[in-house]
Order: sequence, then structure tokens, then C-alpha cells
Amino acid sequence: MDHPITVFISYAWTSETYKDRVLQLAERLVKHGVDVKIDEWDLGLGDDKFKFMELMVKSPKVDKVLLVCNSEYRRKADDRDGGVGYETSIITPEIAKQVNKVKFIPVILEDTENPEEFIPIYLSSRIYIDLSKEDIYEERYEELLRHLYKMPKHQKPALGKKPEWLKDKEEYPEFIDLRLLRMNITKASTSGRITILMHQYSDEFFRLIKEYNIEPPQEKMVDSISIGNDILSMIDRMRPLRDEYVNFLITLIEVEQYENDFLTTFFENYFNEVLTFGTGLRCDICIKHFDFLLWEIFINTITIFLKYGKYTAISNLVLHTYFLKAGRFKGNHSEESSIVEFWYHDEYIIQNACKSKLNPGDQEKFSFAADLLVSRESLPYLTRDGIASADILIFLMGHIHNLDKYRRWTPLTYVYEDSFTLFLKRFNSKSFCNKVLPLFDVSSIEELKQKIQDIEIPDGYWGYPGSMRSYSSYLRILKEVELASKP
Repeated sequence: MDHPITVFISYAWTSETYKDRVLQLAERLVKHGVDVKIDEWDLGLGDDKFKFMELMVKSPKVDKVLLVCNSEYRRKADDRDGGVGYETSIITPEIAKQVNKVKFIPVILEDTENPEEFIPIYLSSRIYIDLSKEDIYEERYEELLRHLYKMPKHQKPALGKKPEWLKDKEEYPEFIDLRLLRMNITKASTSGRITILMHQYSDEFFRLIKEYNIEPPQEKMVDSISIGNDILSMIDRMRPLRDEYVNFLITLIEVEQYENDFLTTFFENYFNEVLTFGTGLRCDICIKHFDFLLWEIFINTITIFLKYGKYTAISNLVLHTYFLKAGRFKGNHSEESSIVEFWYHDEYIIQNACKSKLNPGDQEKFSFAADLLVSRESLPYLTRDGIASADILIFLMGHIHNLDKYRRWTPLTYVYEDSFTLFLKRFNSKSFCNKVLPLFDVSSIEELKQKIQDIEIPDGYWGYPGSMRSYSSYLRILKEVELASKP
């Protein structure tokens, strides 16, 4: 804008007190950078007031017209009486023009029980600013000022993209056996039959996932960006299989078959059957999409259990001792392992591939792998906040229970969390503490207090450079809560 915001104030003189209120509004607007045009300042002896009014209403240099309404203003406007009546005859056709619809703003300065009774008929459909009440004056004045400067307090966000989870549901005929098994689980009449169907589902799931194989490159020198792009493409292709697993998990919750050892065996078998390392670096790199899916569905499982308060089920999965083949850095024999093996260790491959696609000016992410994970939310079961909260909870439990002496579960998605701090603050409730005892592998609140008291807060900053918070801060928040101090 080449000129200051210019506003014309139209009002009906009724008393010196009322006129002073109008001038006080005008003076305050001027102090806040608004060029106010008003008869008291801009009309002198011998000037044509009707020409002045017409110029103020029609001039493109006048951005807004504030119509300060009271009972006298309405009477004159409706009766087309005096200067206000003349202005009304000019304004009415201007309002009829689409281009000028937002130029005219009714303002109420005189206190009344029903502000609408001050609005002239031709303005009755307009939204007005009520400056008549002292207790809300500042709030409404700010609203007016923001409107003039086109800086609303609550700005409309940039238009995003259609959520991935709203895509038209495809049938995926290759999943028909999985869907039939899910349906049969809900119909089964005995726990033994359900167990058999669950294991059949697991076998079919692993058979299908192996079809998403990436052939190792023949070149001796591996192009990590090219392989990274292949991995990203395959992760996207595997999303329907991830969605099918989520539906399966919901089915297990519905039939109350989620606290047995099936899921721990499922994740153990995923690792041992799908993550079968070949010889050499090339084969290792080509299975990173399988690594990603393992990381994702494990966090998704904790996300859903956390959403529905299945704390014993979470404890069973996170604190379980897994016997894993081909454990990283451990050779090909089976060894006792923790859920740290399910964490996505090789995010650099996704990081490099995503960075190679950035255009100048594109914003980098703290972690492209984390951003990819939360972008695959699927309402109502998986939200960005829910996924991040589950990721942080796994870290907390791993740290508190010292699941791995040499490595830790790093919650890559922690910057996407909105409500986990509130979850931790709920530990001040005795009833809530009793519910979450399984997370800490304790049987009483006294044991819980001791467990949390023994938490070691790590030195240094554990988090992304440039982030406003660290993920280790959640340990501190938990220790500072007055445990079970309220009912």
C-alpha cells in the first residue's frame, strides 16, 4: 500500500459527550498509524460538507468508512434526513457494488442492551464492532485495528493437501485372505479357534510383505540416493499393508486378544523372518523399507494401545525380552534383545533421498524419517500427536527400565507432540497412577514413586539442534509431578 490506511468516520452529533467519544476513537486510531478523515478536522468555514461526504464515500483513497451508529444516526439514515441521510443515499448504491461490500463498517459507541437497534435498515445485515462497553472495549478495539491492517488475530492457515488417509479405499485383491481371516476372527466362537486364525494371519502377512523386495544393485559402488528413492517408493507402496495391520490390531482389541504373547511373537517373527540380512553392504541397504515398516507398526501398536488405555499390553510389548536372529552387530545367532532393535537406525538413507528432492527455499526437517512417519497418520486411530506421544513413551520406558546399556530408543517424532506433557501431569492423580502401574512394572503407588525417584536425568541436551525442547525433558517433567497427590 502506497499510502497509510485511510478511514472516514461518519457519525450523528447528539451531545458534546458523545462527540468527544467519537473524537477519542479518531485520535487513538491516528496514534496507531491510521489516517482518519472526520468533519471536525477536515471541514472548515465555507467548505461544501456534502461534496466532502461524497468524496469520502466514493474515493478509492479512503480504505474504510466507519459508520458510528446510535439512535439518532439510525433515524436520520432511515429517514434520509440531514448529512447522515445524504451519506446514506450515496452509500446504499456503493454497498450494492460487490467491490465495496467490505468498505463500510458499523460501529457502536453508545451503550445499549440491544446494539442492533442502532443499526440503520440498509446496514442491518452487516457485522458491527461494539465499542460501547468498557469491559470489552480494548478487545473490540484491537479487533477493529487488526481488521483495518488486515492482520486478524486468528489467521487462516495455508491450504494443505488432501490427507493421505482419505484416499479412495482400494480393494487390494492381494489382501483378500487377510481380510477374510480378520472377519473370521470376529466370528470365531472359541479362543482356540481365534488363536489359530491369528497365527494364520501372521503367516499370510509375512508372505505378502516379502513381495515388496528391492533387488540389490549390480554395481559395486552403491548410489545411496538412488537406493533411498527406491526405499521411499516402496514405503509408500507398503502403506496399504500397514493400514491392514492397523485394522487387524483393532480386531484383536475388539475380541480382547491383545494381552497374550501373540504380538510379541509377531514382532519377533517379523525381525527374524523379514529382516534376513544377506552378505555385504548392498543387501543390508536394500531392506531399509522393511526396517521402516517394523519401526512404524511397532510405534503404531503402542499408539493405539495408548489411545485406549491398554497399559498392560504396552508393558508386555516394550519390556519383553525378544530373541532375535541377525541382530545388528550380533551375528546370525539368536540372542536376547530389546525393542531398541525395532528402532529405525538408518534414517540417513531417507534423509539423503529427501534432501536431494528439496527445491531452493524448501524447509528442511529435523528428521525426514520422523516427518514421513507422522505424515502417514490414519484417523481415527493414528494421529500425529498420538504417534509422537507413543514414541516418547517408548523412550521413557526404555530409559527408566534400562533396556539397553549401550543404546537407547530415540523418539525421532517428539517435536510433533502436543499432549504428552499433559499425559505426564496426570500422574498427580492417584486413580490414574493405579492405571499406569504396568508401564513401570510395579504393583503399588509406593513402588511407582520409588521408580520415578530413581530416574537419572541425563547430562547435556538430548534433542534436535535448533529445537525449542529436548526429549530428555520429559523425564524431568515426570520427576517434578507430585505423584498421586490428588484423587
